[in-house]
Amino acid sequence: MTKKDSILISVVLFIFAMALTYWLNTEHLLISEGDGYLSQNLPAKAVEKYALAASIYPFSPTPHQKLSEVFANANDWEKAKKEILIAIDLSKNSQELQSILLRIESEIAKPDHLRVQIAYWENVAQEKPDYRDAWLQLSALYYQNYQGDKAKEALAKAEQIDPNNETIGKLKQLYNQR
Repeated sequence: MTKKDSILISVVLFIFAMALTYWLNTEHLLISEGDGYLSQNLPAKAVEKYALAASIYPFSPTPHQKLSEVFANANDWEKAKKEILIAIDLSKNSQELQSILLRIESEIAKPDHLRVQIAYWENVAQEKPDYRDAWLQLSALYYQNYQGDKAKEALAKAEQIDPNNETIGKLKQLYNQR
């Protein structure tokens, strides 16, 4: 083997190593970009990034878990279930993913009227963020839906709008008892 051949092999191996490193990091980069879009409240863009990661890395559970989270946050429980089932299959039945599946299945089993009411009041609160009663309704509905953290967050937003409201004070006491 000549010195020229040795250099050529070294260059090819270096390029291969760089390509492999890029390929291995691309999933992480796509997931990070999707997470960034979520933090900017751009779920459609996040779905694009997660779906791209899922197509490039078909044997990785992470993009499917992320897609499931986005769909669950949008109350699209059937899509959330589909994605989490794929993630579970790819992860060899992760306990964490199994617990997410249980939560999704419990949401699917809940009465539709509660989910419809939550979706309605979430839209009202988004359109009219200074509407105290929308936040109070959301707080009560989240509480009924066993989403204590969300109930407290909605109540805190109502309290920012109307800090001296009696109903808010009573609900705070109730939530703090549990």
